[in-house]
Amino acid sequence: MLVLTFLFKNLVEILILIFLFRVWMYWAINDIYNVFAQFIISISKPIIKYIQSFFPNIKNNELISLFILLFLAFLKYPILVLLQMESLFNHNFIFYIFVTFLTLFKSFGYLVFWLMTIHLISNWIYVKNNDLNYILQKLTNSILEPIQNRFPMTYDTNIIPYIINSTLYFLNFVGIHFFPQFWFLI
Repeated sequence: MLVLTFLFKNLVEILILIFLFRVWMYWAINDIYNVFAQFIISISKPIIKYIQSFFPNIKNNELISLFILLFLAFLKYPILVLLQMESLFNHNFIFYIFVTFLTLFKSFGYLVFWLMTIHLISNWIYVKNNDLNYILQKLTNSILEPIQNRFPMTYDTNIIPYIINSTLYFLNFVGIHFFPQFWFLI
């Protein structure tokens, strides 16, 4: 059961990250001709087409992506509890909605943490302008610009990404402290 739990958890986390990428790229960039955007779209397209066969009236793929994201986040915790304990706790629906939003919050924080880390590393070394770097700049700038408008750069050094990563690291420990029973599962 441990192997099955590991495989299910990682598969669902990868799918959640792919659909988070897809929805975030749609709202932040809206450039479907980028090679990296095409890669994310082509990975998620089979799942979207399958879900669209059940709901043919919904033509917006990003709305379907958002529904799939919420559905995956909603099912992740109960199925993992069922796989580990072989019985499901009797929680109310509000609890599962709360865990769904915590799952999305944690996944988005995980995605932002790694995007900021890759952004920082790519700023240290010389990386040519390519499609991945373009996506990385657009996604990280959508987070950095509102903060940088309030805090100017000091001595031509941008420390905002370091502060964001430290804050995300701190928020992860806050989640571990306040929700120890299910933070590692989500």
